[in-house]
Amino acid sequence: MDTTQYRNSDTSQLQTRLLASYVPKVVLKQYQLKPELITLPMLSIHSCALVFADISGFTPLTEKMSKMGIAGIEKMSSHLNRFFDKLIGIIHLYGGDIIKFAGDAVFAIWPDEERHHQQASNKITRLTNLACQCALELQSQLHNFSVEGCVLRLHIGIGTGALGFVHVGGVKDRMEFLITGEPLEQVSECEKTALPGEVYVSRAVVALLENDIKFGKKRKKDKLSSYPVNITAFMLHAVKNQEPPRPSDYLPSTYNTDIRPFLMPYIPPAVTYRLSPETSGMDSVAQMRTITVIFVNLDFIYLKGNQSLMQLQNAVASMQRDLYQYEGTVRQFLVDDKGSVMIGVFGTPPNAHEDDCSRAVMSASLLQKNLKSLGIETKIGITTGTAFTGDVGNQHRREYAVVGDIVNLSARLMCACSKGEILVDSQTYKGACVNPRLSFEKLEPIWVKGKTYPIDIFRPSCDGSKMVQAEKLQLMGREADCVKLHTIIDNVATRKKGHDAKEGTKEESEKKSAKGKSDRRSRPLSEKSIKGEKSEDKANNENNETEKRAKDGEWLSTVIVLSGEAGVGKTVLLKEVMDEEKALRKDKLNFLWGAADSMDMGTPFFVWTEILMKVLALEKTKDTEALKQGIKDWLISHKLEDQIQYLPACSDFFPFQWEDNELTTTFSPEEKFDAVKNFVVQALRSWGEGNFSGLVIENLQWMHEESLSLLSRVVQHSKLSFVILTMRSSISTPSCLLEIQANSDYVDFLVQCIEVPYLIEIIKSRLQMKALPPQLKKQLEVKMGEYPNPLVAIETADQLNALGLIAVDEQTGERVVKQGMLVNVDSIIPNSLKGIYTSRVDHLTQSQQVVVKVASIIGSEFSYQLLCDVLDKSNLAPSSSQVGSEDLIELLQDTNQRPISLTFITSPVRGTKCEEMANEGSPRGQGQGQ
Repeated sequence: MDTTQYRNSDTSQLQTRLLASYVPKVVLKQYQLKPELITLPMLSIHSCALVFADISGFTPLTEKMSKMGIAGIEKMSSHLNRFFDKLIGIIHLYGGDIIKFAGDAVFAIWPDEERHHQQASNKITRLTNLACQCALELQSQLHNFSVEGCVLRLHIGIGTGALGFVHVGGVKDRMEFLITGEPLEQVSECEKTALPGEVYVSRAVVALLENDIKFGKKRKKDKLSSYPVNITAFMLHAVKNQEPPRPSDYLPSTYNTDIRPFLMPYIPPAVTYRLSPETSGMDSVAQMRTITVIFVNLDFIYLKGNQSLMQLQNAVASMQRDLYQYEGTVRQFLVDDKGSVMIGVFGTPPNAHEDDCSRAVMSASLLQKNLKSLGIETKIGITTGTAFTGDVGNQHRREYAVVGDIVNLSARLMCACSKGEILVDSQTYKGACVNPRLSFEKLEPIWVKGKTYPIDIFRPSCDGSKMVQAEKLQLMGREADCVKLHTIIDNVATRKKGHDAKEGTKEESEKKSAKGKSDRRSRPLSEKSIKGEKSEDKANNENNETEKRAKDGEWLSTVIVLSGEAGVGKTVLLKEVMDEEKALRKDKLNFLWGAADSMDMGTPFFVWTEILMKVLALEKTKDTEALKQGIKDWLISHKLEDQIQYLPACSDFFPFQWEDNELTTTFSPEEKFDAVKNFVVQALRSWGEGNFSGLVIENLQWMHEESLSLLSRVVQHSKLSFVILTMRSSISTPSCLLEIQANSDYVDFLVQCIEVPYLIEIIKSRLQMKALPPQLKKQLEVKMGEYPNPLVAIETADQLNALGLIAVDEQTGERVVKQGMLVNVDSIIPNSLKGIYTSRVDHLTQSQQVVVKVASIIGSEFSYQLLCDVLDKSNLAPSSSQVGSEDLIELLQDTNQRPISLTFITSPVRGTKCEEMANEGSPRGQGQGQ
């Protein structure tokens, strides 16, 4: 074995040991006893002592540390791990096994490895004794744990009895390990009774250890017989007859590499995505990230038996599917005899998105619907904000945790729900209200525990009936763009009218070849921006064919492509113009509007489903047979009876399946797709015939490959007057646009950023201020000059409001900046930008992320040599190609093409990653042994 092989072997062992530290020891022992993958669902019953330690004080600590910037989050990571290192060490000393880090709490068990028996054994008595000693030691060592002026406090509950070890899930190879049983109910009652600094034990513990422990009420050592039968929790004062501590087993120093497939399903993607062949460990992941949290309460009560086990399996698998569909993750699933709670998170690596708020609400709605079909009612709370995310623990036991006020608030909103209800906070509403598939109802503010003011709440619905509401503010400075787009549409209408007149008689039709050429020619697309480039000769041949078709009098649809950066205002501009066109032309203009969605990129024909339902004039109904008959009636009324036989091939468009007939059963995949294309083309041609009609599709960059291929066929053969598309300019242009350009009258419309004075006016209007203080205005002008985007201006104003910087002058009644308030505009980075750039960087390789993150700390511009010196690794020599995205970092070179310096393209790029890098703990803060 050469040196490389040795190194790879060592790396694999270290990584495997790290992965094992994320898994409870009872799960690892399952593999040792039976080294094979688990068949789901799986249940085993064991006698156990259970300790639940609830830790208060983390939320104010998180809020305090987050305001300290770089030093604050470094300290936060260090303090968290110092606390949990002690906690894990004490539990380990007394032989316990940490099952879950449940937010600000810990579940630990002392299991009898034998199967549960009805009669209590001496072994479970000893294990419960050790659990009681451990709880008292935790209070002795960790209660009133002082951290940066904040105090962490413990209150602890102890139960004992039969616990179920449950393995469920399995969707996308992700499994959940749960414990369930009466001891969970016991510790819940104890924890509710205990005050900070106290340990309470259940009646079952007292019955088992009556002669070994001192228990009672405060300041009164009453005997068990003096307590009413309904008393379920007793304060633990001391353990009289102590069992000698028996430390639990340490993790082995080496593992058989065959255990990796067994471990991976239990470990969150935020951890596994960091694994790479070149790293012996994994980079620190402690960050302050903007995330969206979902708390789901299920009325499902898990009881013993295979029937309820399958119900639990179906429920967990259903929730996994619905979260994963929108690229969220299951943070935790907890089950007790009173119900179940699932915690989901959107925005953790590697799946951060700019629209995580929308994804969370859509996912919650789908989750609720599918669980109801299983007979399970839910209550769901959703919140968005900044939280501490990262590893907590040490080399023996750790977990990827999410800690912060928004986690607690999400739980509070869940508790405030009625059955079948979803409630979201104002930050989630602001992030999701722009989604055309979501509607929100504002409810009366509510008071929740831990808040000194009422919380604004909203109830969402996913009826898909709401079109995006145009923000009039985003139209400031767009007057010229509106006129330009109106002019293009006028030209199309004029050309269409002339073409229809020529088609009126055969004589005119024979003369059309000399006059059919379009007034406008398309501007060629940049070959560099096209995926799947075509040769120059082929492109020329296609252009020649297009000109020939035009000369022959064939109608060429006008295709208008509006491109621009995210948030620049493409949709608002387009909707404003189309609304005005519709008001002007009335019934002479018909157009269909569809929007692709990043959440449904993997769904073929997603964008076409809504469009086709409108074409076929189908009403929303659950009556499948009525829908099928309505489709057939429409086809017959439009003389398209021959298309009925192809309906089974088009099942992807409808919320139901058509049974194959003799024809469609013989179709190959290619023939089926060709039938789909022809069906849609014929339907659109019939719908738009004789009218000035068109199609509007947003977000071309998110369309599925098959949807793009269908779009190309529609442009060529549907004979629509116009097709208007929007797409982001920063995204590589889909290859289908070359084909579309070759077969249409193509217009490239670049929606550019607007001038800074307009952006300042947007901010003033959003803040409802007549004038801005000179110093603030100057800062905002600099910031808007760096990123002249109307959405950024709106979100910047919203954050100024959220920071409490604006007040109403009592004398004038005008809104002004509070006296004495210092405003640092540079520190304000809108959430939409955070989402965009966090997502881009999350998808870079490990080496590329190191370059971007380290560079963000050095400055907005930095020398190439300095970055190399800091990285101190020749294989990480920075370049824009290695960074992986030329819109993040720009490489500056001298005349000999030697690298001189690098610079971030925009300050929000650097600001977003600098904030995250500042918020990342060092490896030292992640516990020993990394």
